[in-house]
Amino acid sequence: KPSIDYGPASLNQPQTFIANYVYDLPFYQGQHGLVGHLLGGWEISGITELESGKSLTVTQARDNFDCVHPTGATSGCIAGTYPGGINIDPSDISPRPDRVAPIHLVKKQSEWFSKNSFTDAKGHFGNAGHGVFLGPGFINFDIAAMKNISVGRNDSFQFRGEFFNAFNHTNFAGVVTNTDSGAYGKVVSTHDPREIQLGGKFYF
Repeated sequence: KPSIDYGPASLNQPQTFIANYVYDLPFYQGQHGLVGHLLGGWEISGITELESGKSLTVTQARDNFDCVHPTGATSGCIAGTYPGGINIDPSDISPRPDRVAPIHLVKKQSEWFSKNSFTDAKGHFGNAGHGVFLGPGFINFDIAAMKNISVGRNDSFQFRGEFFNAFNHTNFAGVVTNTDSGAYGKVVSTHDPREIQLGGKFYF
């Protein structure tokens, strides 16, 4: 049915918030004396990203109509299946399973969604829809702290520390949605952990 293919695209991401900021700390801007040189000239900047997950579609590896032996049998095909099936190519259009129960988002690394909500469709096209639930979201704070030091009348030195994923928040990435995979329902990757980068510039 065409209605089964109607649903959110894999690029669907319902909520996205991104904020960029730069702030010059208003203390000891003249940098006079020892205290002024220590506490003055600081600048903070960053990027904050808060994003919901993208829509995911559950699939199965086997052609829905490929021959499946009845339980306990070594030959013969169950009703509606044939040797070789109807040549559904999973690398082109992945076969859909049947959705047999409501979907619950468990949101654990070992089980992102309720795996028993789906089962392989055999002898018929699966009824599972497209983009039926959202994958992991993304929360990230990139922060940079810069110290600008006046050296002469027109010269200055800048020391900067950049912290990517500053709070080392674990962001899940890939979720296996193929019912025939040994990792079905699991989160199998994460985004980058915290990274720290230091640098310096001399302006003259």
